[in-house]
Amino acid sequence: MTTGNDNSALDKVIEQLKASVNLMDEKNQLLMISWLSCYSEYLKREVSFDPLTETLKYVAGTVLSIELGYNPGSELGGSHYAVVIEDNAKISHTVMVVPLGSERANKKVNWNDVDLDEIPEINDLSGYPKGTKSIAKVSQMRAVSKLRIKAPLKSNDQVIIIPSPKLRMLYAKINQRFTTKGLNRSRS
Repeated sequence: MTTGNDNSALDKVIEQLKASVNLMDEKNQLLMISWLSCYSEYLKREVSFDPLTETLKYVAGTVLSIELGYNPGSELGGSHYAVVIEDNAKISHTVMVVPLGSERANKKVNWNDVDLDEIPEINDLSGYPKGTKSIAKVSQMRAVSKLRIKAPLKSNDQVIIIPSPKLRMLYAKINQRFTTKGLNRSRS
């Protein structure tokens, strides 16, 4: 821990981080530096962040634009759309989401994911070609800080809501993946 003017522990960790970043290729170095800058801003904002005044009330099915940051391994990172999967209290500092990916219209979707078909508003906002499908990445479901939300944040921002039938498909996959697997095994 750093206390007062003793920054030796912090300096050591920063040197370790620099060494790790220097081992990355140029593209990943730039991504990591960008993420560290963004993360630093989150830490500054967190002190005074108030979800009541800085965000909206998000209901299940709302599509958010979020920043997932730079993550290790196969965890999704960067900017993504995500579907809110709870009726979230406005005062809450976090929201539960399933991140979205995109896929060509004729491509088969991984069994872990849910094909939400084309969501024209997402394609329009992101510049994706007509027919691009939105894919719910159920295995990447997570709670995120509302600090990570880029849009919608104000009442005049465009709000996209996933229709109930598609939201039901998403909940069915969450249920299949995370709540029933162990119940179908026989005890040995």
